[in-house]
Amino acid sequence: MKPKEGAMSIRSWTIVLAAALAWMAAGGGAGPALAQKEPTTLLVLTRNQPRSLDPAKGSDNPTRKVFVGVYEPLIDHKPGTADIPNLEGVLAKAWKLSDDQQTYTFNLRENVPFHDGSTLSADDVKVSLDRMRQIKLGHSWVLDPVKEIRVIDPMTVQVVLTRPYPPFLLGLPLLNIVSAKAVKAHEKDGDLAQAWFNIQEAGTGPYRLSEFRVGQQIVLDRFEGYWRGWREKRIDRVVLKLVAESATQRIMMDGGQGDWADTILPGDFREMEKKKEFHATKEPTWGIFWLMMNTNKAPLDNVKVRRALRYAYPYAPMLNDVMLGRGAAARGYLPPGFYTHDDSPPEKMDLNMARQLLTEAGFPKGGFELTLAYTNIWDFQRQSSEMFAANLRQLGIELKIQGPPWATMMDLFTNASRRPHLAFYSADADTADPDSTLYKTFHSKSTHWSNYGFGNPEVDGLLERARYETNREERVKLYKRVQGLLQELSPGINTLVATSNHLLRSNVKGYVFHPPYGYGAINYYSLWKE
Repeated sequence: MKPKEGAMSIRSWTIVLAAALAWMAAGGGAGPALAQKEPTTLLVLTRNQPRSLDPAKGSDNPTRKVFVGVYEPLIDHKPGTADIPNLEGVLAKAWKLSDDQQTYTFNLRENVPFHDGSTLSADDVKVSLDRMRQIKLGHSWVLDPVKEIRVIDPMTVQVVLTRPYPPFLLGLPLLNIVSAKAVKAHEKDGDLAQAWFNIQEAGTGPYRLSEFRVGQQIVLDRFEGYWRGWREKRIDRVVLKLVAESATQRIMMDGGQGDWADTILPGDFREMEKKKEFHATKEPTWGIFWLMMNTNKAPLDNVKVRRALRYAYPYAPMLNDVMLGRGAAARGYLPPGFYTHDDSPPEKMDLNMARQLLTEAGFPKGGFELTLAYTNIWDFQRQSSEMFAANLRQLGIELKIQGPPWATMMDLFTNASRRPHLAFYSADADTADPDSTLYKTFHSKSTHWSNYGFGNPEVDGLLERARYETNREERVKLYKRVQGLLQELSPGINTLVATSNHLLRSNVKGYVFHPPYGYGAINYYSLWKE
């Protein structure tokens, strides 16, 4: 009998079940139906852990799950929103922009305690932002246009730009503020306390880090002194349990061993969302699942070969047979709904066109081998990659597929000498502005992990002009030109636009889908259990 698409084979289930039972027997499950027994503890089954807890470095989904609990920015979006009119003060209680649109003045909230006992001041903001600018990782791209950060008085800070930058406010929710006291206390040999912040935190958020066991779990506990205070109904403890296998997550959710699972297979989602004890989310996100191509590695340094691969990808089978409709068809290089989206037609498989382009590129019978890496926990990436390999085989191309863990994938992204020909990953937009995805992913000077080595002088120039353009209509034109160029240059295959995939127990209340979090995080402070 043929197994259902989007589900695991019986043999795989047997292996995973044995592993799950052994894990729980060893104490990993912490007893039967623990999720129901601990009314103020949120048990999160998560597919991977952060490589670093440093807010100057982290910008992926694993770190987002921690940052949303322990850190806070100057300003943030109201829950469920993503636009400038819905920004509200967090650590800043008010802000204003100068007439020349180059100086932002922030008045800070008084008496906000950090977890290390210090109190928020302008010095903390300056140290935090300057530190990000020096480390140049994570979300530091938001600060590219910054000329200087000035402390006006203990509760007032100014951020001065080199020139007007329209999306600057949209980027500020990505920049978390750390304690200047902690930076100074733990700095060693000029490292800006990076070694310490990799495994510790010093934020103002509602939860503080209590435990970080690499390969096992992260525990966040309620911070008693949190400046917003606490409701009677709340979550006091968040346990981020590392459970990499999606099938194990399902077993544990079924057995009452989790409140939220972040990696359920589409086929299992379909089954579990029918059960009254679960709530399965399916909101559209800004996440694009890319099969990014290494444009510096032959034969993918030939644009016609890259375009041929786009025509060889199984888009419809990926969406319908593997994802079972959990996602949306790929349309260009921006998520649908962005005001600058060029509304490209959906990508379609056409092996005849692929063969024609290969012939024009000098490979009429293929005759070469490619390597592809996907994250091992994402079975849908494996399934669709195998479909892709079958298509390429018809074109005379062999595709070698490997599935390393996320930490290894991150190393492949950022180490040019190790990059395979193709890599499967999601590069989410961080804000509702196109600069937050196109610049970090496709500008040649980007230090963000999602940049896979692509660079083109014309694309660079357009991205630089567009990010600083203050006329909205002109910005739209520039970004549409960028998207048109990317379509021609084909640095990646847009396989799918993701939907959120949270599986929550139905007694977990207060969930609101927040577009900037995508499918990576949930605001724990707003939750409670009934």
